Amino acid sequence: MRFKLQGKIIALVLTVVLAVFIAISATTMVLNRAESMKQAEELSVSMAGEYANMVGKTLERGMSTAKILALSLEGMLESKTQDRDLVNGMLASIIQQNPDLTGVWTCWEPDAFDGRDKEFTNTQNHDSTGRFIPYWFRSEGKVNTEALMDYDKSGDGDYYLIAKNTGKEVIMEPFSYDLGGVMTLMTTMTVPIKSGGRVVGAAGVDIGLEKINEITKEVHLYDTGFGRLLSHGGIVAGHQDESRVGVPAGEISQPGGDVMLKRLQAGESWTEEAWSAILKQNTFKSFAPVHVGNTPPWSFSTVILENEIMASSNRVLKITILISVLGLMIIAAAVWLIVRRIVKPVRKVAELSERAKLGDLTITRDEFEIRSRDELGEMADSLAAMIENQAETVSGIQNLANIVSSAAEGLAALSQEANASMEEVRSHLMQASDLSESNAASIEEGTAGVEEVAGGAQAMAKAAMEGASAGEAVTDTSAGAVNEMNGVVNDLDAVGEKSRESIAMLNQLEVAVKDISGFVSVIVSIADQTNLLALNAAIEAARAGEAGRGFAVVADEVRKLAEESAKAAAQVSSLIQTLGESTRGSIAITSEAGEIMGLTVARAQEAGAGLQEGMQKIRHLVDTIRDIAATSQEQAASSEEMASAMDQLSTGTLQITNLIRNISDASEETSRAAEGVATQAQELSERGADLLDQVARFKIRSDSENRGLIPANK
Repeated sequence: MRFKLQGKIIALVLTVVLAVFIAISATTMVLNRAESMKQAEELSVSMAGEYANMVGKTLERGMSTAKILALSLEGMLESKTQDRDLVNGMLASIIQQNPDLTGVWTCWEPDAFDGRDKEFTNTQNHDSTGRFIPYWFRSEGKVNTEALMDYDKSGDGDYYLIAKNTGKEVIMEPFSYDLGGVMTLMTTMTVPIKSGGRVVGAAGVDIGLEKINEITKEVHLYDTGFGRLLSHGGIVAGHQDESRVGVPAGEISQPGGDVMLKRLQAGESWTEEAWSAILKQNTFKSFAPVHVGNTPPWSFSTVILENEIMASSNRVLKITILISVLGLMIIAAAVWLIVRRIVKPVRKVAELSERAKLGDLTITRDEFEIRSRDELGEMADSLAAMIENQAETVSGIQNLANIVSSAAEGLAALSQEANASMEEVRSHLMQASDLSESNAASIEEGTAGVEEVAGGAQAMAKAAMEGASAGEAVTDTSAGAVNEMNGVVNDLDAVGEKSRESIAMLNQLEVAVKDISGFVSVIVSIADQTNLLALNAAIEAARAGEAGRGFAVVADEVRKLAEESAKAAAQVSSLIQTLGESTRGSIAITSEAGEIMGLTVARAQEAGAGLQEGMQKIRHLVDTIRDIAATSQEQAASSEEMASAMDQLSTGTLQITNLIRNISDASEETSRAAEGVATQAQELSERGADLLDQVARFKIRSDSENRGLIPANK
């Protein structure tokens, strides 16, 4: 589940506020609990001490009565005024005047009181021993008397035997006793009576624990807190729950009960938090010692339930929680209103951003509806500027795509023109190759004619030499020489004609080479322009980012093809330059050969004239023959030179033919490169169309709306 910004902010703020409220509530709870525990402790300790004093005073009054009685009886012994009836009167008076007392008694050793025990055997307040053991007690509102029982038995008679044996004051553990047929829970305080340093008897009082329990029931702590009186042995002597009186305290039987009993018997004051096995709850307890005369201490304990101690704290906590919840609700409402006001423009920005994501770049600053100059206003300004920049970028990409598409179409047209030009160049090259081959054949024929001329010249020289020795055959030989010379002149004329044709063909070849150089220059210019366009396209594609990545790849391929076309054109240019130089050399050699041929023809014509004149002037035959011999030797040398020149011309022509073939091959490669450029240009055009399609999904403002931005194609 995705939370909206408003929900996130509210959740975050409420979480923080809730954490603060929880911290405040927890702190309040801890402090209140601590304060409640402190107050409970103070109250518990105070109440325990107060009621310990109250119980102690009540018990102390009984102990004081027992002490006074014991002192009075000791005084009788010292004054020798022992009187059993007087003592009974004293006991009756004491029980009647002290309603807090349940009974009062005295017990004497045999004949220790007045030595007259036998006289009182089985009389009132005496048993069969005659010992003085009167016991006055109150039962059902009446004062009765009887003799003590079991006073000489260990256990039941401890109320007397302990004081007798220890010579110390004694307060007995709570016990039940039959008072006139009524079982009464009580305690006894006994004071030994001494004579001559020896215990001769004891005086004591009984206090019914119901009197003490009435004091204990007055303790009210919180709702159900109570007090209790614990004897020195841990017996409950007073408790609001009377069923708990007379039995050991619940803590005694629990783990750690021995420690608690030791502290109680040591007369310590302390407080503790403990689990109550009886109440089944956590309680707070306070213990205060109860001192009665010189007897072992008892203890008054207050018990408070912890949940009652914490009731006020819990109420405060509940109120705090309620206030926190109400505060949280109020804060939530306030935060909702504030966040709604803050999030509203953010939501508007999100909506406009969604429109921009879908390609709508016609968004203006006013559409953000944010007039504040805070961070939201700055964000709106930045987003509006960013969208405007994106619109300008998209418009630029559209322009670039249109330019690239047009350039690709132009490049394809140029490639087709270049291909047609290269085909025309190849046609001219094929014609030049044919002309070169024809020229080579003519040169071979010229070479053969020159060789024949050289042979004829050599024969003429030989004939002239023979004519010098045999003049008689001059006429016949001269006639043959005239015919031969005429043939030579004809051959030389033919060779001259072929030389002129070769020069014309070479001139045509030079013109074709110049045309090819022009085409190559055009190809180089096209390659340079293509390379420049590819570079510009790559730059614009890089500016376009991810949208222009495919276009950048195509532009790079076009740039590589342009570089390869430039390299091929450079090779063709180099070959054409070499061809031009060879052609110009061939023209020069052919021209030189033509001049030599003209000179040879002129000389041959002169030789013919000489022969004609020799025939007319036979008498000058020898001299003329010698001249002919010299001329023939020169002609032979010239023919050899011409033959050598013709060989060079033939070799140059072959080289030209090879160069033309190389140029033809290079032209074919250039044609294939031009076809590749055309293919890549077509692909570039398609990529440009794809780019236009990609950009077309963006919606931008028109020229009048967006400072000249070009709208996307639809």
